[in-house]
This record gives sequence, structure tokens and C-alpha cells, in this order.
Amino acid sequence: MQRVTLCLMAIFTFSFFTNCDMSVNRSIQIANGEQRSGSLNTVNGSIMIGSDCIIKGTARSVNGSIEIGENSQIRTVQTVNGSINLGEGISVDGNVESVNGPIEINETCMIDGNVQTVNGPIELSGVEVERSINTYNGNITILRNSIIHGDIIVDKPKGSFDKQKTLIISIGDSSVVKGDIIVKAPERPVIVELKTGGRVLGSVENAEVKDENSTPNMNTETNKQKSGKESTPAKSKLPGGVS
Repeated sequence: MQRVTLCLMAIFTFSFFTNCDMSVNRSIQIANGEQRSGSLNTVNGSIMIGSDCIIKGTARSVNGSIEIGENSQIRTVQTVNGSINLGEGISVDGNVESVNGPIEINETCMIDGNVQTVNGPIELSGVEVERSINTYNGNITILRNSIIHGDIIVDKPKGSFDKQKTLIISIGDSSVVKGDIIVKAPERPVIVELKTGGRVLGSVENAEVKDENSTPNMNTETNKQKSGKESTPAKSKLPGGVS
């Protein structure tokens, strides 16, 4: 986790010296309908982009939040400690990334890259993600017919982490994850909740599945260790998934 943070900080620092639209303590505000050919960078300020804007670069902040109005276009969105909020109908050519802040993406947004956090929660409502969703410690909520073409990956933190804290992945409102859900730390408690038609077409590895769409106890296969004792479900196939 520390390594991820340091890498992002290094990227931000490099970007500040190679792009002209830069601020340290000042927020950046882009009016409705404006176009920018470069990136928007700030350290302690926030970035507010209006509706119907075209930003051909990246919006980056270290300690500030990033908000983008409806029907705008941008290359990538990155922050360390701030929140990210994308309005309706936004197109992102690359990734949406945060370390400690929450990510909220609203209806009819198209994300051509990944959506990823370290500690912040992710909430998608009516969103299409072309690649994957990645987190270390953040809960994930997927609603309103969202489509995730790739996987949902819960990465294993490099250092110690709270093994008692349960991470929740909630998929509802007929949303679909076309790939797998993969938890890379088997000892980490993770629950996948499927509600109101939410589906995972791939497999679920190292997580408990609570499927409200089907009859109880029919959605998972329980792994047994060599000792013969039952363990937490490690991998399951969901109804409607591909084999």
C-alpha cells in the first residue's frame, strides 16, 4: 500500500514539472463548455470541471477533491487524499484512481480504463467500466445496470491489515460483472452481496457469496482442506455464470 502511494506521488511530482497548468495551494476551476489541451495539476487545492468540457490531459490532485460536471470528456483522473465525483455522461479515456478518498461515478459514464483505490470506497451507478476494478481496503457498490467488463480484484496489502474487518462488494439493480471476483489474501474476510438481479458471470475466489437472487445455500461450493475440515468458501460459480 505504501509503495502504491509513493508511486502515485512520484507520478504527480513529475507531472507538475512537465505540464503548464499547475497550482500548489490554489484550486482550479474550469467553466462549462471549456476545452483544455493539457493536464490540470494541484497539490492542496481542488479541481472543479464544469459540464460539456473537453480536457485532453489528466486531472490530478494530492490533497484536494476532483469534481467533473455532466457530459465532459477527460483522459484520466487521479488523487491521493481527495474524493472523486463524476457527474452523468462523462467519458474517461484512461483510469480513475484514488488512494485514500472515495470514488463516486454516476449514470451513463464510460470508463475505458480501470477504477481503483487503496483505502477509499467505490460507488458506481449506471456506469460502464471497460477494464477492472481494484482495491485494497475499500468497499465496492455497483448499482443501476452497471457493466464491468473485467474483474473485481481485492489486492493483498504489502504490510499488516485488519483481518477482522469485512470488506463488502455489493452488486445490485441488474448490474453485471463479466469477469471474476478475486481476493488475493485468502485470510481477508470479503462478502459479495448479489441483490435485485446483480450477477457475476465469472467465478468468485476467496470470498463468501450472499445471493439474494437465488435459494439459500445454492450459490456456493464449499472447499475442504486436506484435514477434512470445512473452510470458508474459496471459489464459487454463480447461477448464470459461464463455466
